[in-house]
Amino acid sequence: MEFRYLSAKFSEDELHRIFHDTPDMFEFYEDRAGVRYADRAYTQVLATGTVEQESSFTALSESYGKQVLANDHDIWLGAHELSHQCGQYGDLP
Repeated sequence: MEFRYLSAKFSEDELHRIFHDTPDMFEFYEDRAGVRYADRAYTQVLATGTVEQESSFTALSESYGKQVLANDHDIWLGAHELSHQCGQYGDLP
């Protein structure tokens, strides 16, 4: 699985700090679903303005990134948006 983190305003180091828990979240959801994620990559984007979107990527607002940098336990929104990826796991009950 390849994880990609994109933003025009955050450094690569900051993006890795913000999304540090993404691989563990994926492992948790895959374990619970009992199947592996269908795509080879997952991208998280920090965008200007108010945005929460998920598809084979997740777009979050830049303010989310600032929140996580201020408190690395404030990752609930990232986990929530990632949970929508369960549709990418195929035929689940």
